Amino acid sequence: MLISGDDNTHKPFFGYQIGVIKSFGEWGDRLSLEPGIFLMSRGGSEGKSHTIRVNYLQVPLNTKINFYFGDTRIFLGYGIYAACGLWGNTDFGDGKTPRKFGRNEYFRLLDVGAQAMIGMTSGRIGMNVMYQPGVRAITHKGDATNTSFMLNFTYLFSDPR
Repeated sequence: MLISGDDNTHKPFFGYQIGVIKSFGEWGDRLSLEPGIFLMSRGGSEGKSHTIRVNYLQVPLNTKINFYFGDTRIFLGYGIYAACGLWGNTDFGDGKTPRKFGRNEYFRLLDVGAQAMIGMTSGRIGMNVMYQPGVRAITHKGDATNTSFMLNFTYLFSDPR
C-alpha cells in the first residue's frame, strides 16, 4: 500500500510475495536471525484516476524471538529491508504507463524500510502479520512511500527446530 505524506486518501493494493528465508543462530531456541529474498508486488490508488503498481526484489533481515508450545511456535520479529525496483506502471487517468527505476526515471531504484511481525507455525505450516513502514520516497517527485500491512502464509521446507 502506498501512503503519501499525511494524506490518507490512498486505497490499498493487494499483491503477491514469494520468496525464501533461512533461519540462523538458534541461540537457546529463543532467538534467531533470518535473512531472505522475495519478489513482491506493491501499489495503491488515489481515487479512480491515479494508481501505482510496482514490483521489487526485496532482501529482509529479521531477528525473531521464538516461544515453543509442543510443535507450535509463536514468534515476534523485527528488522529492516532493502529493495531494488524491477518494473512498475502508473495510471493517471490516461491509461497504464510503464515506468522504469533509476536516477533519471520516475521511480527511485532503491527502497528501504523497517518491519515488525507476529506469527505462528505449527509443524511446517505458518502464518504471520507484518507491518513494513517505508522510510524513503519511491518517486523522485512526491513523498509516497512503500508502507504495507501483510498477511503471509508459509510452508517450511525443513523442520522448524
